Formats: sequence, C-alpha cells, structure tokens
Amino acid sequence: MTVYITIRPITVDECSWLPHDIPIGTTLYKSRQASYGVCTPKGVMVCFLPHSMRKEQAALEVPKNALKLKEEYIAKHGKF
Repeated sequence: MTVYITIRPITVDECSWLPHDIPIGTTLYKSRQASYGVCTPKGVMVCFLPHSMRKEQAALEVPKNALKLKEEYIAKHGKF
C-alpha cells in the first residue's frame, strides 16, 4: 500500500473537485481504482481511507508536488 503525507495544504481554490481543503500533514492513500484517464501527469489519484476500509469512496486527484511518501518523510524528519 502506498501511503502519502501532505507537505503543504491543498485547497479547493487549487483543486476545485475536492470536497474540502486538505491540511498539511494529512495521510492519503494511493487509489487502486481505475482513473479512466482523468488524472493529469502532475497529479496522483488518492483516497482518504486505505483500500481495505473504504466502500464507495471516490478517488481524487491531488498534485504530486503536495505529497511525500509517508515512510520516507518520517525516516528523514521523524514524526510529522
């Protein structure tokens, strides 16, 4: 499972399809759902819950530059 942490806020102004702003330090999970070509090269499809815990949760595109792999971030910086 690929787990990310947001390293900056992601706002609805930046990504109008988001249901709400996503604050810095939010854990997000890479989606395993098909994106049907709607994800841009600058984005990654994520969900708020891991695959095993979600039922009908939609995957959302967020900017790659707002994310770091959580494991790598914690290894370098300690806890967020």
